[in-house]
Amino acid sequence: MEVQETKTLKQYSNKQKILLVGEGDFSFSLSLGRAFGSASNITASSLDSRVDVNRKYRYGKQNVEELERLGCTVIHGVNVHSMSSDHRLARYNRIVFNFPHSGLGFGSEHESVYIMQHQALVRGFFESARKMLEDEDGEIHLTHKTTSPFSEWKIETLAQEKGLRLIRSMVFNQLAFPGYSNKKGSGSNCDSNFPIGSAFPDQTLIFIKYQPSSRLLTKDDLFCVFSDANDSSKVYKELPFAVETNDADRQIVRCSAVPRHHTVSLAVTRWTVDNSLLMGPTYRWDRLVYDAVIDHDNTTVAFVKGLNLRPGKVADVSRYECVYGLDLANPKVLLRSQVISAAQEIVRCKTPLSVLKGPRAAQSPPVKVSVRIKGGGGMLPSVAHPINRPVRFEDLTYGERKQFETCVCTMTRNAANVLREWVMYHAGIGVTRWFIYDNNSDDDIVSEIKYLKNTGYNISRHFWPWIKTQEAGFANCAIRAKRDCDWVAFIDVDEFFYIPSGQTLTEVIKNYTTPSSKIGEIRTSCHSFGPSGLKDPPRRGVMASYTCRMSQPERHKSIIRPETLNTTLINVVHHFQLKEGFTFADVEKDTMVINHYKYQVWDIFKEKFKRRVATYVADWQDKENVGSKDRTPGLGTRPVEPSDWAERFCEVRDNGLKDWVLENFVDRKTQRLVWEGERNIVEGEVVAQMGLCR
Repeated sequence: MEVQETKTLKQYSNKQKILLVGEGDFSFSLSLGRAFGSASNITASSLDSRVDVNRKYRYGKQNVEELERLGCTVIHGVNVHSMSSDHRLARYNRIVFNFPHSGLGFGSEHESVYIMQHQALVRGFFESARKMLEDEDGEIHLTHKTTSPFSEWKIETLAQEKGLRLIRSMVFNQLAFPGYSNKKGSGSNCDSNFPIGSAFPDQTLIFIKYQPSSRLLTKDDLFCVFSDANDSSKVYKELPFAVETNDADRQIVRCSAVPRHHTVSLAVTRWTVDNSLLMGPTYRWDRLVYDAVIDHDNTTVAFVKGLNLRPGKVADVSRYECVYGLDLANPKVLLRSQVISAAQEIVRCKTPLSVLKGPRAAQSPPVKVSVRIKGGGGMLPSVAHPINRPVRFEDLTYGERKQFETCVCTMTRNAANVLREWVMYHAGIGVTRWFIYDNNSDDDIVSEIKYLKNTGYNISRHFWPWIKTQEAGFANCAIRAKRDCDWVAFIDVDEFFYIPSGQTLTEVIKNYTTPSSKIGEIRTSCHSFGPSGLKDPPRRGVMASYTCRMSQPERHKSIIRPETLNTTLINVVHHFQLKEGFTFADVEKDTMVINHYKYQVWDIFKEKFKRRVATYVADWQDKENVGSKDRTPGLGTRPVEPSDWAERFCEVRDNGLKDWVLENFVDRKTQRLVWEGERNIVEGEVVAQMGLCR
């Protein structure tokens, strides 16, 4: 008998018997079914009839049909108050009701009469659902907003009244369920979405508006001011994490996350009268057009959270349109344009001629761009001003010679301690340009990049605060590098190309390509190295210290020719889709590999348990897809050091890169590796002096 493989999506798995009630367009059920590869364990139901689902929701019919093809049992006309006696239903170990709502007349959610209606709906649901649980381990899941007035529903109290107890509560992440689109469900806008989610999990970004002639503000000029929404006398302030300047020369202040029931504002320390800055609207990080750039073909590429498109798939462009304007809230002065492609978090659209020409006056405010979801989905909030690159090629062709032959792009957070080794080594094998996308670092990476730049390395830092957006960031970098770079490698700062022959990276690339070969991507296998018996962070860097690895490579990373990329810019795990007519080449392992120092000493490795940058990869602490290659075998989801961590992931001793580095990168006078900076040397001397005084 064949054993079914366990597949999970967040807290749900294909081994559970799941009942979903109150479905709108059935997109949540379909998200689970697609993740499991089958929906045979799912019963999805709605209060609406099938006819009403088809009429009310643009994608209701096709969602239901796809669910049924996946083996789902779809039932209509299910009333959550009487469902325990509905003969079409059975018993389940997971019963799910997302965002219950009784519907409103013409009143407000704050009115007590409507709160009581909602409570009656939930109370009746709990009464029926508890009778339908298959066993004592069964669970009822209810997804609900926790802000006022929804907090007044007192969900936990209603559950206790029906003999239920709260096991746990968790933040609902809509992005974790690809394709899910919540619906209002009633009224003329029944197919529209309603806002859910929260602000940035660990910080708040504040965009400063001021006259161009004003002096730029620094971290020392500002306070982040947090005020209790219910008591204006309760105010506290703190220094911001940083004040950043983005590619559009707009300043962004990074403050702490706003506590519940609080608001945030900015105060300028050097102003003595009315030192507060005027605050604009607040946006959620997970439903936002957060960046935009005008590509070399004059199209606008917008980077978007909130469309919830599937990874690696092209979406139906007829569902969207791009919208431009100085004030997106004023529909009378908006320009609309056609969407050319939409995939993952990237929307490409035609740029209106007036936007390409730019503002008529130097002091004119910049134009914003947003994306409107047709069919009642509304227009997404936006902080994106499409940046028009100062130099563009009318016809950028394959084989055209550019300023840099080989470039590298990475997205990283808190990489100051390893950046010098990574840059200096790759410079030694032929890399001449580095793009560093900084994803909210709070270490000394700005100073480190400044040091490298002053030392002569062509390196730039690009502030990219948007969380879980690595694929979009890489697409942004591909556009940026297209003008100047023949080839761009997309690797992490713990990954190093190793070429045993001593050739440069540029020479290896040339061996696999010619101007007429139509090779647009070069793929290199990755070997994952373990702690190699070490328990403390190595002083000489990773290449000279970690020498034990897994025997088989895990995956590959890519070096791409930017102008050969597909217009969708789809990329997954550091490789892109190419235009039709172009292909990729695999590099033989004895020619070049990537040493991925993935499993370092525990004090360094445990930092991976914080949020990960990739959009479609589960965070380490999420109990989801635990067996995937993006996980650590045998570790689980908790940052607890195994007793044998130092000896793990050691199947093959590999001193190849270590020996090559010690032969080619040691300063003959000091006998130190060239990236062993003065900072580390001084720290070592101070420790020794303190030891003598004990």
